[in-house]
Amino acid sequence: MTDDEADRCRALLGRSLLFSRLGEEDLGRVLAVAQTQRLEKREIVFGKGDPADRLYGVLKGSLRATTTGPGGRELMLRFMPAGEFCGEVAI
Repeated sequence: MTDDEADRCRALLGRSLLFSRLGEEDLGRVLAVAQTQRLEKREIVFGKGDPADRLYGVLKGSLRATTTGPGGRELMLRFMPAGEFCGEVAI
């Protein structure tokens, strides 16, 4: 993780309800195990039935949670701009 990514991760975590009350030392521990991943447009992060074992934060860009509806149409369940999280149930 680059220094810029670490700074953006620290800021993102600091704004979350889950991590906002952590002190610098504890936040540093969380960042030590955090990973960043660059995604291509329309790349799938996880699918229905995958284990819920991670928390995802959107540093830049956006994510869409979708499902397949009747007739094979894609239905958007949630739009997540930069600064939002998904997968909170995992932790």
